Amino acid sequence: IVIESGTIEAVGKGSSGPGIGGSTCGDITIRGGTVTATGGTNAAGIGSDNMGTCGKITITGGTVNATGGKSAAGIGGGCEGVCGQITIGAGIARVVATCGDSHDVPIGEGKDGSCSGVSVAGGLADDRGSPTRTISRDWDGNLATLTANVTIDENITIFGTLGGNYEVSIADGTTVTLSNAVINGVNEAKYEWAGITCEGDATIILKGENIVRGYYEDYPGMCVPVGKTLTIRGDGSLAASSNGYGAGIGGGYEVDCGNIVVEGGTIAATGGGDAAGIGGGYDASCGDITVNGGTVVSTGGDSAAGIGSGWDGSCGDISFGGGITRVTATAGAGCDNPIGAGEDGTSGDVVLAVGLNDNTSGSTRTIEPWPVIDLATVTVDTTIADGYMVVGSHSGTNKITIADGATVVLRDVSINADGRNRSSTPWAGITCLGDATIILVGASTVKGCYEYYAGISVPEDKTLKIQGDGSLTAAGGRFYGAGIGGGYGSDGACGTIAIEGGAITAAGGGFAAGIGSGYQSSCENVFVAGGSVTASGGSGAAGIGGGYDGDCGNIGITGGSVDATGGSNAAGIGSGRCYEYGGYCHFIYINSDITRVVATCGEGCGNPIGTGVDGECDILSISTLLRDDRGHPTRTITTSEYTVWAVENGITDAWNMWDANGIYNVFRYAFDKPTGEFALIGIEFNDAGKAVVVTPPLVNAEGFAFSVVASDALDGTGNAASYSLEADGTTLINETVSGSRFFRLRAVEE
Repeated sequence: IVIESGTIEAVGKGSSGPGIGGSTCGDITIRGGTVTATGGTNAAGIGSDNMGTCGKITITGGTVNATGGKSAAGIGGGCEGVCGQITIGAGIARVVATCGDSHDVPIGEGKDGSCSGVSVAGGLADDRGSPTRTISRDWDGNLATLTANVTIDENITIFGTLGGNYEVSIADGTTVTLSNAVINGVNEAKYEWAGITCEGDATIILKGENIVRGYYEDYPGMCVPVGKTLTIRGDGSLAASSNGYGAGIGGGYEVDCGNIVVEGGTIAATGGGDAAGIGGGYDASCGDITVNGGTVVSTGGDSAAGIGSGWDGSCGDISFGGGITRVTATAGAGCDNPIGAGEDGTSGDVVLAVGLNDNTSGSTRTIEPWPVIDLATVTVDTTIADGYMVVGSHSGTNKITIADGATVVLRDVSINADGRNRSSTPWAGITCLGDATIILVGASTVKGCYEYYAGISVPEDKTLKIQGDGSLTAAGGRFYGAGIGGGYGSDGACGTIAIEGGAITAAGGGFAAGIGSGYQSSCENVFVAGGSVTASGGSGAAGIGGGYDGDCGNIGITGGSVDATGGSNAAGIGSGRCYEYGGYCHFIYINSDITRVVATCGEGCGNPIGTGVDGECDILSISTLLRDDRGHPTRTITTSEYTVWAVENGITDAWNMWDANGIYNVFRYAFDKPTGEFALIGIEFNDAGKAVVVTPPLVNAEGFAFSVVASDALDGTGNAASYSLEADGTTLINETVSGSRFFRLRAVEE
């Protein structure tokens, strides 16, 4: 019987059953794992049964707890049994043996039995107690003094240079510190193991300088079982490599591995032939690879990625967090991917946190954080260049601008958060000098520094894009500036605002839009393609669109969710009030990819979406596949269940409206006929709110007539409405219930 790993509980039953062993049993070897063995009456926990025989018992690793039955040893012989030599090696973590009643030998012979002898390796603590004897490793973690394979199951510090060819393993759930440790394996087939083998989840903390090299060429420098995770952290360094065809950290030649997480330290990982520096080996799998911190240099062998899979292998997702210092990955000859799939291999997604630069030169890919500007340290007017991350708080006493064409990250930024209104600081909270992209991380607040200016402004003919998954609260100056967009008058005109992500809350000043133009100013366009937006306008100003006496060009909502509230006399989405001039909005469109749009007009305005008082809006287009309650003062537009049904049923031309009775109807659509063509039916509503068919049923060339059917069910089945021909020749559908009705054409043979 050979036990090398795992958690085992073995219980013997009856009058003579050992936990592990038998009546006539050969040798028993335990090299690792956690073993608990309990014998029945007269039988050993590990060894022979009543009057039975057992060969040698050798325990060289792991944790063992063995309890014998009455008259039997914990490890060794049963009552009147025979046991071979018992050897306890230096690589054990702990061995606890308890003999049964009527006996006093925990390890050795049973009552009236015999044992060839008991040998305990030097350097182990042995209390020689009875009925319980405990033997434990008295090893201080010095690799130089190690004399046998070892499984580390306690949080100790490993140091020194390994002098023999021993397997160093870390038990499941154990944290180990490597401090100036050196393991240089030799490439011999009899040593089939990695430099460090994790038996389950494990954490390695790096101190000082450490070197780990695998043994036999098929194995990596460090490995972890499939489904488990190795986490490396600390402030020391590690050079990890194989001795032939394994990864530095990960899998080997047809040796699979689990997940790898690097949170700190300086890592140099070198893969052997066909194996990644960090990741998979040849024709082997590796789990997810995550680098959240530290400095990593990883080099793949021939045909392998630097980080990812080996030749003909696979790995999971590969992700890099914002806490890294630098990651440099180099692919081996024959591989095109420094990070990802090796030759003929596969990998999951490669994901970079926001704020990381990513550069590839030849076979090497380098990922490192953007440089950081801390606003708390700013004492002069500052322009943020492309590729910078902005953090910290600033009172707004210095002007903060973004360079033309720059992409910057705002991470937990606060600019003029108290909204102070100073004539000595005549600028927006953030002023874009040209085209700009802002990526949001964390939660940021930006407010205009004087009443004429926006929270964030962008010049005419330029575009500001807002992306990311963080949040932004933006407020305009006290009276005239938009939350995001324009300021006061012609000097405050702004270009295009495109929101693609993030949670945005924007409030305009007293007469300015939440997002759009300021007082008596203009904004070219506002587009929302993603994220969630909450916008509120000041008096006479739209939530999204024009300010008081201001203009806005196109407003397009093509994704995400929007909640916009206008001030008095202004639309929620559209134009503000026109008093002397302005109040113009060109084109508002909302397409079917939105999640939800809620628009509320201010007091005195009749249009939640469209024109403010005395204003003008050229075109309003709302996708016919959306559910629109056409409410007032709040109008809610959401995705419609009909949309899904229409797509599933091949309907390509449909739109909808509420009739006079408040029934939501699809009043014209195309339905796929058996011939693959489409037939149209038109339905209008009379003064009584009844649906009138204005296109009569059709008969196609194949002889199928089409009758009109109304249904409450989304799959096109359900109750048919009554259908009659009026005296004037029109066809009437009489509805007797309220709710959502879907009309379709049903093909029937004549």
